[in-house]
Amino acid sequence: MSQQAPILIVGAGQAGAMAAAELRKLGHAERIVMVGGERHAPYERPPLSKAVLADASQQGQIGVHPPGFYAERDIDLRLGTTVTAIAPSHSVATCADGREIRFSACLLATGGSARILPDLPPGTPNVHYLRTLDDAARLREAMQRADEVLVIGGGFLGLETASTAVDLGLKVTVLEAPGGCSAAPPRPN
Repeated sequence: MSQQAPILIVGAGQAGAMAAAELRKLGHAERIVMVGGERHAPYERPPLSKAVLADASQQGQIGVHPPGFYAERDIDLRLGTTVTAIAPSHSVATCADGREIRFSACLLATGGSARILPDLPPGTPNVHYLRTLDDAARLREAMQRADEVLVIGGGFLGLETASTAVDLGLKVTVLEAPGGCSAAPPRPN
């Protein structure tokens, strides 16, 4: 490979992992660097609220690609740091650890984040947000010590989490905002 600046993929989730794999599949032979804030290689998020929440052994089964995939395809996977600034005019990104990455092209694949309730910030005792593999592990541990669970939000993750809690024998209450999960738009007054 040449020393040309790499393609930089910001975000080491499913979208970033699939983009890197597709670049290689299409014959891109230059360097690829993928940066992600989590310490885990890219994994699928849907199993977090069911399989992983119910059974810790499932953590190893949710990787987007098998172990060794990134090394075998010469994809430089930099985990545990985030890109904090991008200077497109200079083709350089700065990471939280202070390192700079020059790039020939940059793909932003950062995904979403959990909605944080202002009165219940992360770290509040007995409050858990479910977005990452580590979040699922902490919630699973807490559910093993609990008799009941209050799930705020009746979307996909909320209802999957509630279903898993019921399967684990917990009493579950789901709170959903009015109109938050309605199939039809509200009628005008």
